[in-house]
Amino acid sequence: MLIDPLIVVFLLFIFYLIPVLVSSKSSISTKLQLLLKEALTDEQQTMVQDIIHDAQLLSNVWDEAIPKRELSLVQSSSPTMVMPGLVDSVDWSTTALGPRDQWSDVLKSAVGMVLDSRFPTILFWGDELNVIYNDGYIPIFGNKHPWVLGKTGYQAWGEVWDTLSPMFDRVFSEGVATWCEDVQLIMERFGYLEEVYFTWSHSPYKGPDGEVLGVIAPNAETTARIISERRLLVMKELSDVSANVRTVRHACEAVASVLDRPNNNKDITFSLIYIIDQQQQPSSSSSTTTPHVTRNNKDAMGRGGANNTKRTSKKSRHNHHRHAPYSSSSAVLYASSGLGDHPPVDVAPSEIELTETSTISLWPVYEAISTKKIIIVDDPQGKINMQATGAGGTPTSLPGGMWPEPPRQVAIVPIMVATQNDTSSSSTSASSSSSLSSLSSKTSSS
Repeated sequence: MLIDPLIVVFLLFIFYLIPVLVSSKSSISTKLQLLLKEALTDEQQTMVQDIIHDAQLLSNVWDEAIPKRELSLVQSSSPTMVMPGLVDSVDWSTTALGPRDQWSDVLKSAVGMVLDSRFPTILFWGDELNVIYNDGYIPIFGNKHPWVLGKTGYQAWGEVWDTLSPMFDRVFSEGVATWCEDVQLIMERFGYLEEVYFTWSHSPYKGPDGEVLGVIAPNAETTARIISERRLLVMKELSDVSANVRTVRHACEAVASVLDRPNNNKDITFSLIYIIDQQQQPSSSSSTTTPHVTRNNKDAMGRGGANNTKRTSKKSRHNHHRHAPYSSSSAVLYASSGLGDHPPVDVAPSEIELTETSTISLWPVYEAISTKKIIIVDDPQGKINMQATGAGGTPTSLPGGMWPEPPRQVAIVPIMVATQNDTSSSSTSASSSSSLSSLSSKTSSS
């Protein structure tokens, strides 16, 4: 069964929007149904409802795969502030600041100002820039809290010190404040590097004689907003190229062409889109499969528009799979992104046999379709390396997009679509789309 190519593109829209809407996923179904009620036929609305259900499942997977800072926010919003007590408990004699009872009145005043503020604020003091921060700043440090209290500035933020150090030098040498808005930093706060964005100011804190003794830095993390805006721009591009698609293959190629644009690989490092028609189902499920491999953690997006559809009509990386023949119970690669003009077969086989014993591909598409569950493949690069070693070949390096390391996880997402004859999720009469998706190890809003 062929499905409307506009719906194929819409399936990927829903999948791509999940990280953006994860905080309000309970309302996804209602909002989308109201939005599309007049635009879609009854059969298409049923398909969308099934897709939304799978999208919510993927959202749950995302929640479990990526640690959330909201857990720390509970602590910082407590009526009883915890940082004053922690500051009292530190043995400051082991730091450059010296014993607490020997602190100068200027230092005591600066510390009191920071601790009393409800806005995320940190104090860097002295030659070593020892850090003291308030409750609002706890989520910013993540798992470094409370170990980081009293440590030097370099110990606190060594991974971004190349960015911060010149700013401190200017504040101390010139006595003037700095201002940075929506600056990208790659921080390690939860055991992995993540893409984060902050707006902050470094203000000099001066002594009675005008000498700069420390730096007070209020911070506002803008990661969620920046990444959400970026992803919504990609969705607009996808919407633009979908206007002229007429076939399922064209829809897949159009989506891949957007994902392959240079500025769109921060969240999606590579994608594979597979299709199965109704006659090519594994025996336990009747499905149409669209595996799609993405990545997920603020450059301007490429502009969408009617002209962009011209790229998908060319014989390029997005349609070079036309030669792949259909065979019994197999998923056929329709399009890909992030893997160049000739995707390596160990990562992107042109055809995946849909049997329990199939060992051709690393991606367990059969399991995802037959169980109708999202399958997570951990450490995909390690599995590729092992497979290549066993075969005596050279392993393919998975693309990291804008990032220096490959994705850490791949999610295979079956999107079950009911047919007109049977609107239930029955495995014998439904068609499905399956999406391969790599989860970002750095995108903090994921």
